[in-house]
Order: sequence, then structure tokens, then C-alpha cells
Amino acid sequence: SKLNVKVGDSVKKGDVLCELDTTSLQEKYNKLAASAGKAQDAETYKSSILRRNLAEARNNKTNMLNKAQSAIDSAISARDSAYDRYNLAVSQYNDLIAQINAAEDETAAEALQEQADALKEMMDALYPKLPEFDSAIDAARSAYSDAEQSADSLIQTAQDAIDAEQYTTGNDSVDDDLKELQEQIDACTIQI
Repeated sequence: SKLNVKVGDSVKKGDVLCELDTTSLQEKYNKLAASAGKAQDAETYKSSILRRNLAEARNNKTNMLNKAQSAIDSAISARDSAYDRYNLAVSQYNDLIAQINAAEDETAAEALQEQADALKEMMDALYPKLPEFDSAIDAARSAYSDAEQSADSLIQTAQDAIDAEQYTTGNDSVDDDLKELQEQIDACTIQI
């Protein structure tokens, strides 16, 4: 494409004698470089998605476990409240029975007996339900454990995807091709 000397010109070491046409090589180089750039952008984007997925999995675990813990706390509170109501009713019933036994007036004893019977009815209705409250706590704890295992599995899957990324082939062959094309372009300048 360019001849820098004529026959009979004096030249010294390092002088460029001629330059060959590099148009087609330069076009190949530019296309390959653009393609490599797009591939790198795609890899960067994929990596950001994988990292975002891992962060979301960790946040979801925290949220799921907070909800599950809240369910456990609610079940414990409901159980404690039910046992407190039952124990209070038993205490009141025992007090009424003691008052009935100590009462000298039969009318007062009958009124106290009506109150005692009402408390006994409530206790008899509540007592069979007490184990259900214990079962609700066990179910809530089981749900917590299941949520934790599920969340840990999702986190591990996301982490595995990130870890597997380091084993992808990458652009080594493209880099080698770019280097080779650049060497060919450089070789098109002929020097002494």
C-alpha cells in the first residue's frame, strides 16, 4: 500500500521500506474485538445476575425465618394464654369449692355452686384443647426447620452457580486470535 524508498536510496537500520495493505486484517481484527467485547459484557451481566440471585436468596431466607419465628412466638403465646386461663379457672374453682364447704348459709352455698359449675364447664371444654396448642408449637417449629432447609438449598444453588462460573472456558482462544491478527498487521510494515 505504501513504498517509502526508491531503487538506489540509502537506508539504515529501522527505516520502513514499505507497508502492505492491512485493510482486510484490520477489519477482521475490529470485528473480533467487538465480538469479544460483547461476550465480555454478556459474562459481566450474567455474573451480576448470579450475584443478585444469591443476595435475594439470603434476604428471602432472613424474611422466611423471621415469619416462621413469629409463627412460633404466636403459638407459644397462644399456648401460654390457654394454660394460664385454665390454671386460673382451676384456682378459682378450688377457691369456690373451699367457700362452699365453709359456707353456713345454704342459699349462699347454692349460688357459689352455680359459679363453680360454670367454671367446671369451662375447664372441661378447655382441657381437651390444651394439647392442640402444644401441637401448634411443634408444627410451627417444623415449619421453621423446613423453611430454613429450603432457603439454605436455594442459597447453595445460587452459590454453586457463582462458583461454577470460574470454570467456564472464557475468551482465551479469542484473545489468542486477536494477538495473532495484531502480529500479522504489525508484520505488514517491512523494516530494515
